[in-house]
Amino acid sequence: MTQTIERPIRILCCDDDSSIREFLRAVIASVVVAEITTCEDGLEGMKLVSENQYDIVISDFNMNIKNGSGIDLYNYIKDHNIKVPFLLFTSDFYLDFDHYSSDENFKYIDKLRFEDLLTQVKAICARQLNSEL
Repeated sequence: MTQTIERPIRILCCDDDSSIREFLRAVIASVVVAEITTCEDGLEGMKLVSENQYDIVISDFNMNIKNGSGIDLYNYIKDHNIKVPFLLFTSDFYLDFDHYSSDENFKYIDKLRFEDLLTQVKAICARQLNSEL
């Protein structure tokens, strides 16, 4: 008998481009049962992660710097000891994120490789299922 998670996976998607946010919502919802919250900048993301519990945070890197970038959101999560997988989903492939590689919760995914994002989301959901059984 196959067991399933009784609740949807809670995902926060943070991107300043509304079309990307809606695309993420639609595509992720097509592969996993998810409750997806979206926001448009790092500051809003910080507020949401401080008030809610998420199973995954997906964030763009390059958003309105005045209102917080994806790395600002990641640093907030880390500084506040919030344990959540963080997927930095960005087209800024020229940046070096290797210094974050020691954090098992941090993954960098190029927006040109969308299938890699879905692979990571599915893997996190599978780990979540195993931990809740």
